[in-house]
Amino acid sequence: MGSRSEVRVVLLTPPISLRIRYGPLAGAGSSMPALGLLYLAAFLRKEGFRPYVVEASALGLSLGETLKVIDEISPRYVGITSTTLTILRAGELAEGIKASNPDVKVIVGGPHVTAVPQETMERFRAFDLGVLGEGERTLAELIGALEGGGSLEDVDGTAFREGEG
Repeated sequence: MGSRSEVRVVLLTPPISLRIRYGPLAGAGSSMPALGLLYLAAFLRKEGFRPYVVEASALGLSLGETLKVIDEISPRYVGITSTTLTILRAGELAEGIKASNPDVKVIVGGPHVTAVPQETMERFRAFDLGVLGEGERTLAELIGALEGGGSLEDVDGTAFREGEG
């Protein structure tokens, strides 16, 4: 499939406004980038992959703008981190990614899928895979297995569908 340095991985937060995140306290809410995404990107880069961070919330991007940025990067994998508050928007984003390029593998991580992996994978069919808990090593191993034809069952801390189910 080529070298790891050719494997583009977009890591992002779903686009969601400060008003939705913080309600009446939006004026005091933080729009700082998620450090977790930066940790993931650093680890993937160290493992030889080519990560891109798109902090859609911090940049104030709409769903359409976020999808356009992803299309421009043309990744093989997209990792979306999501809390329970943002899971519906993450699902919409994943559907948009799949509509544009069904071959992109969409990987969901973060507190929501970690707490309820089976429910998340059943409810949001556009997520191909889930990463549970701390994701740096798991995400790198997962992408390595997918690139090298390895078994997903050998990668600890993942959620995925088997067969048609």
